[in-house]
Order: sequence, then C-alpha cells, then structure tokens
Amino acid sequence: MKCYLIASNYGTPDFLDYVFARAPDYGERIHYDDYEDEWVPGRDMKYEHGGPLSYGATVKGGRFTDKTRAEFQKIWCVSRPKAERTFDVIKPFGESLKAIPLFSERLKDAIEAVDPALFEFVRMERTWDDVHKTPIAGGPFYLANLLARRDCWDQDRTRIVPQKRGDGSYFNTISGSGRAVLRSRVKVALIWRDTLTKTVVCTDAFKGMVEAVGCKGWWFREIAVTDDR
Repeated sequence: MKCYLIASNYGTPDFLDYVFARAPDYGERIHYDDYEDEWVPGRDMKYEHGGPLSYGATVKGGRFTDKTRAEFQKIWCVSRPKAERTFDVIKPFGESLKAIPLFSERLKDAIEAVDPALFEFVRMERTWDDVHKTPIAGGPFYLANLLARRDCWDQDRTRIVPQKRGDGSYFNTISGSGRAVLRSRVKVALIWRDTLTKTVVCTDAFKGMVEAVGCKGWWFREIAVTDDR
C-alpha cells in the first residue's frame, strides 16, 4: 500500500481553481472580511460540529448545516481557466476546512459507487468560466465535503508543530519534509483528513480510482508508510 498527499497540478491546463462570488464575474468575489451582514462562506459556513476552525469539525467532520447548504445555492463558483476544456476536479484539498474542491458528476458517481459515506456532495448550480463567459465545462459540479477522519501520523517520523492564531487559539502544522503514516491506522482507508493536522491523505486505491475517471488536475505526492503491524 502507498499513501499520498494531494496537491495541484499548477502550471498545467488541467489545473483549475475557483472563488465564491456574488455574481458570474471574478471581480465580484466574496472576501473573508466582507460586510458583516453578508453571508461569507469561509467565515460563516458551519458543519454539524462547528465552523471550519473549530475542534469539533476538525476531529469529527460532519455534514454542512441546512443553512449552509441553502446559502451555498445563492452564490457563484467562478474560475479563470487557461483553456476552454472539461474538468473533473476544481481546486485541491487544503489544510483548512474552508478549501472545498468541486467534483464533476462522473467523479462523484465513481466515488459514491465505492463508498457513499466518504463525502457529502452539494450540487452547485451556479458555476462560471469568467474567461470564456460560459458555465464551467464538465458540469454539473458538486462541493466535496470530505467526511472521513483518521489519526494517521507516525509521530516518530513526522514533526508536528503547534501554531498560534491571532485570536489566541492553536492549530498544528507539519514542519520539514518528513511525513509518514502508520499502516495499521490506514490499511482499509481510501481518503481521509487527519484529526491532528487537518491534512488530507489518500491511498493508492483512491488515487487509481480517480485517475481512471480522468482526474488530471491533482498531483499526488507519495509519503512514507510505517509498517507497524
């Protein structure tokens, strides 16, 4: 078994990012510090166990609240692709619950056929290619809320460092290039978010599944697996 971190294929036509916007116009993107009376995704979205910076959402995951799903339907996902082409993934995962990829319907269906409990999918009707002035090719697209959680790191081979936010709260990051997961904790997994660092990790089974669909916008970086059986 092999494990991977998921990053972006930056610099290639297959990579695509998006922003949340008030209208089908990149200039109408919604910023974190926008008006207090406006619903801002990164600031105001909620999961069953709390907001994107909360301990509960980090450790337990959870689906979006009804209000969050309803508010998502009111806003746009706007991108600036280099070429007019179809996409299966838009945006990678990040070490923040605020970074939510968009999946095409065929990628969503392939994942749900294997394990319908891995993700919550929210269909986004309003997607827009602001370069070619058309809906993003390859849709419909779905916000992919990763539900799976695991405590996976081999802490003898992975340096985890606490960091302090401006509000006084703490979060954990990985320092240095060394990263290793414990085989005993991930051997039956496909993809998950680590409960300590919020890092998204997947196995070769998940990598093979999404690449078979044609998921070219991601780059898979292999990491070590400690055989602790």
